[in-house]
Amino acid sequence: MDNYVPERFYQFCDPVEVYEYTRPSDDALINADFMLNKKKLIEAAAGARLALCMDALYDKKIQMRLLPDQSDHDFDLTHGNEIMRFQFTERLEEGRYRDAEYKNQQQGKMVPRPY
Repeated sequence: MDNYVPERFYQFCDPVEVYEYTRPSDDALINADFMLNKKKLIEAAAGARLALCMDALYDKKIQMRLLPDQSDHDFDLTHGNEIMRFQFTERLEEGRYRDAEYKNQQQGKMVPRPY
């Protein structure tokens, strides 16, 4: 398990709590620095946002949990008695190479990417 992810996130919990944990500030740069190179936190943030969107669509409360070990999926969401599995992936623009970006970050070179 990752020491920066609270243990309680590995049990079904309220996605609002996860969302708030992954956004410690209203400053986007502080939040990005907090999550930089923390794969489980990025998965937690994505799962929480998806759960909150689904919660707004359905009449039953959506809960989420992260998976502590490497698996075929990254997080689970519940809808009533149903457990739905999700694998977090990222779609990159053509010609963008994440490994090169990580190497540049480790060397202190940052290239801003407008979103």
